[in-house]
Amino acid sequence: VDATEAAFDMYWNHPTAVRVEYLKRGEPMSGGLDALRGAYDAHVNEARNSPYAQRLRDSAELAAILEGSNEKIWSSDVKVLSDPPYKADGKAKDDPNTVLAHLAERFRGAQTSLRILSPYFIPGKKGSQLLVDTAARGAKVEVVTNSLAATDVAAVHGGYSRYRKRLLKGGVDVYELKPHADTSNSAGGILGSQASQGSKGGSSGVSLHTKAAIIDGEYVFVGSFNLDPRSAWLNCEMGVMVRSPELARELAAIADRYSDPANAFKVSLNEHGQLRWTHQDAGQMQTVSTSEPQAGSKRKIVAWIARILPLQTQL
Repeated sequence: VDATEAAFDMYWNHPTAVRVEYLKRGEPMSGGLDALRGAYDAHVNEARNSPYAQRLRDSAELAAILEGSNEKIWSSDVKVLSDPPYKADGKAKDDPNTVLAHLAERFRGAQTSLRILSPYFIPGKKGSQLLVDTAARGAKVEVVTNSLAATDVAAVHGGYSRYRKRLLKGGVDVYELKPHADTSNSAGGILGSQASQGSKGGSSGVSLHTKAAIIDGEYVFVGSFNLDPRSAWLNCEMGVMVRSPELARELAAIADRYSDPANAFKVSLNEHGQLRWTHQDAGQMQTVSTSEPQAGSKRKIVAWIARILPLQTQL
């Protein structure tokens, strides 16, 4: 709590944080305060009746948490990771105090396993090399991200696709969540994925939302950080690194559910070095695809454009 409070105060007092009235644009809302209250109430009602809220109400795991009947896991080794506010000014490149720097250090130290869950995953050249080097040392490296059919930003998938073959050739296991995956049998299905309403070039099904990592079955990271350029260089991110084998086992069970063949496409290379996606269909039959499965042509075009244009730093 002290570390989180310190991070809040650092942002609150930084010159890049300004009072919201300084950013006011346009005319006051028609109807004044009553209209604003009405719009707010409508938003609350919409959120209360959303599929996500209904799944929370039906969740036995959440009920146990609220009732205090679930077994709590405590750890005295918890570190709050927070990007410095001057990152917003572009002054944090190669800064050892960023979330990226802390994660990279922990990832490099992985000895037996490294499992990453990242909705938006664009590792870049350095990140790809880090993961490949970790796998070369004998650690099992696994990445779970959204498939093109499941992501809510198809352009991000285009940026990620640049590095897919490099990772696979380097021994990294890659899983892509299906757009209609059923993760409801675990707590992760309630808290770790979301029903996407879609955006431009986006999904209208289920998409991965968890940003987390498990290192050596001992350390767990959970936070706002995606393994992509925006989180690395543009956005100010935050998270916690916890040393707890018990929490690592719980998160590993969630990751197992995500990477199950019924819920994810396992990406691999055939003998000719071509991509293939393997999964199970509703009849539990194994299916192999040779192009982005279940993704429409428009999404493929958006991803292809993002792949060939120099947009990576903005993705």
